[in-house]
Amino acid sequence: FNLAGDLIEWSEITELAPSATDFHPAVKLNAMLVLGDLNDKQPRKGRPETAEPRLNTQMDLIAYLESPEILSDTLLVGALTGMQRHAHESLDSEQKKRIAKVVLRLVNPQMVSGRNPAAGLWIRRQAIDILGQLALPKTEKFLLTVIEDENEPVPLRIAAVDAVGQLKLEGLTTASVSRFAAGLAQLAADACKEELAAAMSPRSSFSPDRLRMRLMAVRSALLGSGEDSGNGLMAIAPAKEGKSLEQLVDTLKTVDGQIQTLTASSDRKRIEDVIRDGADKFSRLM
Repeated sequence: FNLAGDLIEWSEITELAPSATDFHPAVKLNAMLVLGDLNDKQPRKGRPETAEPRLNTQMDLIAYLESPEILSDTLLVGALTGMQRHAHESLDSEQKKRIAKVVLRLVNPQMVSGRNPAAGLWIRRQAIDILGQLALPKTEKFLLTVIEDENEPVPLRIAAVDAVGQLKLEGLTTASVSRFAAGLAQLAADACKEELAAAMSPRSSFSPDRLRMRLMAVRSALLGSGEDSGNGLMAIAPAKEGKSLEQLVDTLKTVDGQIQTLTASSDRKRIEDVIRDGADKFSRLM
């Protein structure tokens, strides 16, 4: 399975074949992952968060990400994994901008064209996650364009929703809040439609858990994640737009309750009826 929860054929994993003239791909991947784990300051006992990632390594990872064409799929994923750790740390604004510049390019589908499609999607999702962690000003505007883009894969748009949840949303215009409401409703509808297509395929790959997780991401963007409700759209929305967001939250709750009655082995017609009804409910909110 890939990170989107989709089954992939073993024949797609071609990079893992050893070479007689180079290090084994698994060795190279581990070396890249170790780069991301190196520290300038080791953590105190029992306090892993006190470690300080090595600055020189950060520069090495940036250099790799600036030339992604020289990296295989697995090594590019490894470099981004290391950068995800660095993005978690307290960085100054210049460091954040330098990292954001290189990972922003990797969200562009043209940057991963020619790669394994599953790997390309994974790479783009990692890049979006890093942008969310960096939380630079106006990041939400870029993420909103991804959420709204119906031509982008649903998993990528869900990654953008998750990244929005890492931001402190402040000073959004009324128009931006309205766009978020419409974009999230459209995304919820598209997630249902994608799952409906999976259920209707000859070899049904319907997953109620996958659909519920995607809709939960939309709900978290609206209400905030964990105990922090201050980072949700509902907390900053003007009264008028707040009503449309409340409608979306209520619909998410209703649809989730209906999905909970399903399993992968439920009667196919019932699955199709429930998911189609959910997609229609979300579409009516737009």
